[in-house]
Amino acid sequence: MKLPYERLKETINFLKYFDDAWHSESLPNPPKDSIRSRLNNIKSLSNNQEVSKDLFNFEEAGVIYTSDIITYLFTSRLAISLEDKIEEPDRLDEIYKFWLDCINYLLATNIFPPNDNIDQKDLGAGKYDNIHSKLRKEITREIFLEELNNGSSEKVYDLFGYIIENGRIYNSRSKSLKKNQLKKIGKELGLKEEDMKLLKEDLIELMKDVDYEKISSWIESLPADSEIWEGLSKNFMPLRTPGFLLKNVGLARELFVFLKLINTDLGYIIPLLLNQRLYSRLDKPYKDYNPPIDKYVLYPPDFLIAREGKIIGVELGRGKPELISTFASVTGFPTVYINLQVVNEKFDVERDFGFKCNLCFLSFSLCDEFISRFPNDLEGLKRKTCSDICGEEKARDCKDAVVNTEIPIEGTSNTKETQVHFVCLKKIHPDLADEIDPSELFPLSPHITGLEKIRLGLSY
Repeated sequence: MKLPYERLKETINFLKYFDDAWHSESLPNPPKDSIRSRLNNIKSLSNNQEVSKDLFNFEEAGVIYTSDIITYLFTSRLAISLEDKIEEPDRLDEIYKFWLDCINYLLATNIFPPNDNIDQKDLGAGKYDNIHSKLRKEITREIFLEELNNGSSEKVYDLFGYIIENGRIYNSRSKSLKKNQLKKIGKELGLKEEDMKLLKEDLIELMKDVDYEKISSWIESLPADSEIWEGLSKNFMPLRTPGFLLKNVGLARELFVFLKLINTDLGYIIPLLLNQRLYSRLDKPYKDYNPPIDKYVLYPPDFLIAREGKIIGVELGRGKPELISTFASVTGFPTVYINLQVVNEKFDVERDFGFKCNLCFLSFSLCDEFISRFPNDLEGLKRKTCSDICGEEKARDCKDAVVNTEIPIEGTSNTKETQVHFVCLKKIHPDLADEIDPSELFPLSPHITGLEKIRLGLSY
């Protein structure tokens, strides 16, 4: 992600340069004074903290803001590049590879805890040992320290506030700071004994008179295993929709499905991934009467498909019947759901996209051969073995080769059938790996279910 980050940073910096330029003393006068007067009268851009917080909120920086930025870059900007490359197959392949590699990045950094009975977290190298929670704590800590090192004095005070508010240094009943913890923090930061209060708000206020470098040093000196980092991790990375992650699997699914749909002869694909609310008649104040909410707000599906005068709404994933039925009834557009799975028909494997290996606990990713062939000649991959595709020698060392096998369950004499990376099996259960024939190794290929219903609806 370093390259997209560098390009985005240039764009964000440009906003500052743009604003600075309009406040420059070198602008000719007239109209410099008139421009400056008008800009100074626009107070809300700098003073309305409530609205500006809606534009960016550190607590949800990853799962909402960064995910939306990535979606925009791929479904808007990179999608425009596709048009320029249509007549240059080699350059088009470069975009596909970049796109699919980004999806693999999201899968590799997916640290949602395994879902029991799906990812079977009781299996693995000895035991699961809550490894994803440990990862989440360290990622939270790294993000905070990175913000600290790159921030201004104002950012340091903000981070201190986050730590005091969310770092779990409070009594479970009163939610106020424990007296001994307050005194310890105050002493480390140079506060006088009489300045130390019991309310976290008072401590945050007192910090405005403390050298921010002291606060910085205090934050950096917090032990990695401290209660504070533990508390921040649970606040910023709860088990579901964690603020500092990128909704990894959900975003990877959306990006893959959009790329696959525009390479499938269904019609024109209209992504609504960033248009999560459609509004109507907001000129009518809601408080005057109480109509159904869909009079004002409509929740659209993820995509629209337009073909020969017909439009079908498409929602990715199950579990949203109300959204689908409401959108269909309000708009008159038939609306269906599709799902993304990883499959291998030869070995009768069919799992939800993002499914994890039960030995390394990482999501199965798109294999190199799939990426190199995209978008052509992909159907055959889900019916072949790795040896058929790449040969036995390469298959045995491939990071993405999968095997269906019986894994011992920790603490019992039982085993359970599951899918794992073959390289993980060799590392953790070499005796089991020695019994595997290369013809048993297979790739897991992404497959979209539900497209056949769309084809029926579009009458072709």
